Amino acid sequence: MAVEEARDALIAIDEREQAADAEALLAEHAWHRANQDAVLEHVQQARTLLIGTQPSAASGRVLEISARYLALSGQLDHAIAPAEEAVRIANELELDDLLVHALTTRGMITSWLGDAKGGIADTERALEIARAANSPDAARPANNLAEHYMDLGDHRRSDEFREESLRLAERFGNREMVLFASGVLTWTRLRTGDWDSALALAEAVIADAEAGSSHYQETSARLIRGSIRLARGSLDSALVDLRRAADVLRDVKDPQMLGLLGSVAARLWELDLFDESRGLVREALDVAREHPAFAGNVRMATSYAHEMDVADEVRAGVESDRDGSWKDAALAELDQDFVRAAEIYSQMDAVNWEAFSRLRAAEILIAQGRRADGEAELEKALAFYRTVGATFYIDRGKQLLAKSA
Repeated sequence: MAVEEARDALIAIDEREQAADAEALLAEHAWHRANQDAVLEHVQQARTLLIGTQPSAASGRVLEISARYLALSGQLDHAIAPAEEAVRIANELELDDLLVHALTTRGMITSWLGDAKGGIADTERALEIARAANSPDAARPANNLAEHYMDLGDHRRSDEFREESLRLAERFGNREMVLFASGVLTWTRLRTGDWDSALALAEAVIADAEAGSSHYQETSARLIRGSIRLARGSLDSALVDLRRAADVLRDVKDPQMLGLLGSVAARLWELDLFDESRGLVREALDVAREHPAFAGNVRMATSYAHEMDVADEVRAGVESDRDGSWKDAALAELDQDFVRAAEIYSQMDAVNWEAFSRLRAAEILIAQGRRADGEAELEKALAFYRTVGATFYIDRGKQLLAKSA
């Protein structure tokens, strides 16, 4: 790789700051390619090269990238100091391009440490600076603002920033960010019921991964394509995607992504792969225990938590999450109150999750002998599933009615 050759040449002539900057670029590339071990190796090498140097643009970039990837690996306590130092250098040297990234990273860490308001303020300032400068780096704070507002349950604003992030990445030809934003946007399209658009975005990310090497967002793309394939009755190809999603997750080693293991596990449960499904949830719970700041993400494992005999452990993780609609819906599911969960999802414009919760509610209500109530919930679920061609769930609903007739 040209960057590695440049780094080696810079080290040979004792240009340590520039060599460290090259290591930081290699760390960023490795992260996008889902190679977490290489990310942390490059970060450590970059920090080592900077020992004894004076504050500069290069040192600021290394500090910011170090903070970013330490945080993404779950080392929040070690990440905040380099983030703060990167912001200080950017302000002191009046480096707006560095300040955009440093504020975005500090905002991410601050929010994950519990200060959502402070995290949003940093990220909004970053986007404001990037917009004013017509910066190609604007896509990143736009993406992070979408995450902040999604966590708070403000999906209208979250969706606006998701779309802006992709537009900005495409406008400036930032290929890695286009792939990243596309992978993230698949969730928005799935949530709002636009399955065909979600599928198109997912397949673009997967095609890129298959043409070269793995990508960070391949997990989301595989999970969503696998989920849609399953819902539409293509069970064998769905299983290939779901297992690949789990494999990439293990390579990424990013604790914020642990919830996706729970989502993969739910789909495997529906394929009657019970042992494999339980194993994935156990993996997610292990990550949650190792990285308690991210434990709330196990909320994606709530759908069949009782059937898997992990409801109490999953609840402990969900209860540690920040307050908001996602947490409320997850707790309702753990209480087996899927009607309430569906109503919460409806208020969030999460029609995909609403339909699934109504299907689960119907199963429970009919099993309790409340056939009329169950049928009412089932019809609401099927009304959505018919619009997206979800024959797997439509057939499941028909079988439920036949059993209880």
